[in-house]
Amino acid sequence: MEIIAKLRAEYPDSLLVMATMHDDRTLIDQAFVAGVDVFLVKPHGFMELYRRLQEVDAKHGIVA
Repeated sequence: MEIIAKLRAEYPDSLLVMATMHDDRTLIDQAFVAGVDVFLVKPHGFMELYRRLQEVDAKHGIVA
C-alpha cells in the first residue's frame, strides 16, 4: 500500500493497477484508499485488465 500511495502522489494522473491473488474485501478497500484505479484478482482479472487497457488506448487515440 505504501508503494501505491507514493506512486499516486508522484504521478497523480497515472492509471494504477493492482493485481493479486488475494480476494479480500479489506485489501481491496485499502488499495482504493491508497490510490489504485483498478484492482484485479488473478488469474481471472487479466481479461478485465486487457479490456481496460483497450479503453485507455481508444481514449488516447492509440492503435495497437
